[in-house]
Amino acid sequence: LAGTGIGDPSDIHKWKEGYYSVLGDQVGGRWLGIMILLAAVASSIGLFLAEMSSDSFQLQGMASDGQLPAIFARRSRHGTPTLAILLSASGIVTLVTFSFIEVVELLNFMYCLAELLEFGAFLTYPDAPRPFRVPLNTWGSALMLLPATLLLAFL
Repeated sequence: LAGTGIGDPSDIHKWKEGYYSVLGDQVGGRWLGIMILLAAVASSIGLFLAEMSSDSFQLQGMASDGQLPAIFARRSRHGTPTLAILLSASGIVTLVTFSFIEVVELLNFMYCLAELLEFGAFLTYPDAPRPFRVPLNTWGSALMLLPATLLLAFL
């Protein structure tokens, strides 16, 4: 908000990544711009580490439940799932080679596959215990899911 009052409206084309620290320079001097930049770096690192550790513990939990090979369930002497962290890091290293648009397209594709898998499970196991019941038989459920399935198939 402080930047919107300080910044020149004709310079809106300059508002790109990292411009908030430039506004910090304009508002409070060089020290504020550097502090904003350091805070952004620390925040990005923290978010990255939190996401990576949650992913690795999810892999470790899946291995403990038998959904992945048991080797991913092993923990180091510090209690961290080392191999799951390495698998997660290798996935990140692979994604770094893609452009942002390619990563978004890949994530959308994976989301569509997950939705189709859920639809298939819903139709394959109609009598599975659930907290609710859909008041349709299998064919009615298939017809209900058909528009969403077609949309997902074309995305």
